[in-house]
Amino acid sequence: MHEKILIQAEDGLTSATFVPALGGLGVSMTMPEPKMPGGFRELLYLPEDFSWETPGKISGGFPICFPICGRLSRDGEAGIYLFDGKRYQMGIHGFAHLFPWELLYHEKNRMGMRLSSNEKTLEMYPFSFELELHYEARPGEIVCRHQYINTSEDRVLCYYAGFHPYFYIDPSRYSKDKVIVCAEVSGTFFYNKTLSDIVDSDQTPLSLRSALSNPEINEKLFYLENEGGFELHFPDGAIIGVDFDSFEGEDRPSFPFLQLYHVPEKPFFCVEPWMSHPNAMNTQLATRVLFPGEVDEATLTLTQRSW
Repeated sequence: MHEKILIQAEDGLTSATFVPALGGLGVSMTMPEPKMPGGFRELLYLPEDFSWETPGKISGGFPICFPICGRLSRDGEAGIYLFDGKRYQMGIHGFAHLFPWELLYHEKNRMGMRLSSNEKTLEMYPFSFELELHYEARPGEIVCRHQYINTSEDRVLCYYAGFHPYFYIDPSRYSKDKVIVCAEVSGTFFYNKTLSDIVDSDQTPLSLRSALSNPEINEKLFYLENEGGFELHFPDGAIIGVDFDSFEGEDRPSFPFLQLYHVPEKPFFCVEPWMSHPNAMNTQLATRVLFPGEVDEATLTLTQRSW
């Protein structure tokens, strides 16, 4: 079994565990129980058939999506995009979750890891890059500093990353109709039938307040123009929040898109912060662009408080 890297805050209750060899996946994150001194709760879901030996499709934990979020489609063909006159193939959410990552350092409450371009990534994605994730556990907080580097000497890099957390909805404690997702959104996007591109939008701001069981929010994509985060409100008083700042010199969130997803009969709910919408590699409307040697860097913070 691959090495698990545990980081833990001073309180002994806030922790995160990662497996760099399995796509840099976060497999556990814990926070203090809001009304149980000395207790902690697991925030992440892993499926019963989770493989601890080889990276696989995104199905649980806290993975990163890179160099795309969602699906691709070109001329009706799934998984295809065109760049510089050549067709490339890439699966849903890219490939970062399919490669082993390099462990950069590990301390009691901090760790860092890196994914670099290689021969196999270049077959799918013709860009030289380094992607680094630096995690720190603080009492009641897990902070991720994410960094994207164009290591090419002469080629502009295009990408749009995201996170895909599977939040555990413990069925022994509460049902999905009792857990509320909350966010201040600036608009809503609508998918085509294959969920591979957006076809329309509604730019009406709204205060999203919905039970997780609401079928109207499943596979829904929202836009955040000013607010950078969301919350999950649990009936036992816990509030799990995710906040993300802006890239340097920009005035919008580093992840301006929120994708909601779950399988009703399974004990998880995904609120996925994305940098862009599906198929942006083909439309080129909302990709991040880095010139040779340039770096994008921002932070995402997972918190817990109680009401």
